[in-house]
Amino acid sequence: MRSYIEGNIKSGSQYAFLNKGQGQGHGGGNQLRNESDVQAVTAFIDAVALSLSDGDEDGVTNDRDNCQDVANADQADLDQDGKGDVCDADIDGDGVANEDDDFPKDATETQDSDQDGVGDVRDAFDDDPNEFEDTDGDGVGDVADPDDDGDGFSDAQELADGTNPKSRFSCPSCAFSFDVDDSQAAQPLTDGLLVIRHLFGFSWRRADGGRCCRFGRPSDFRGHCRRI
Repeated sequence: MRSYIEGNIKSGSQYAFLNKGQGQGHGGGNQLRNESDVQAVTAFIDAVALSLSDGDEDGVTNDRDNCQDVANADQADLDQDGKGDVCDADIDGDGVANEDDDFPKDATETQDSDQDGVGDVRDAFDDDPNEFEDTDGDGVGDVADPDDDGDGFSDAQELADGTNPKSRFSCPSCAFSFDVDDSQAAQPLTDGLLVIRHLFGFSWRRADGGRCCRFGRPSDFRGHCRRI
């Protein structure tokens, strides 16, 4: 029956089935006596027609096209709301219309107060177009801060030395040392274990039940930490 209906649709006689007595071709008129049957068959015919049509000629039939009136062969839908990006009034689904959204394709950002290209959420200085980052958190933007990472070595010096001016762990005098707990001596049962913990992600606690600071260091730098 579907192939018969498809043939009628393609020939321009979409509803011929309804007028030929259940499609038997004997000219008996409309044999679908119940209105509900007529509606059901009509809906089926419409569904078949939809599956054959491609209103925007993008190669995707209307029954599968998330933008039936606007060509979008890639069917991109950033927020997965069923509306293709090319016809979605809110592409990123953040509740702010594209026309009012400074970042229409970023659901985590909507506004750029100083218009510096960095959204207010990530901009440490959203009222200063010349600053957006404060690596060491000292309240001075990296553009104006002569020592971005606050390690005591200027950015200019670190660049000249080939170290990273935005990492306080990268500086001229930051040569690696196994004296992780700052005890002035590298010890295999303390520093060595701390290094292993850092490399393999073990959890640690003080042998006396006290807390260990970051990277497993004892809170008083004297107690020993053990793995748990």
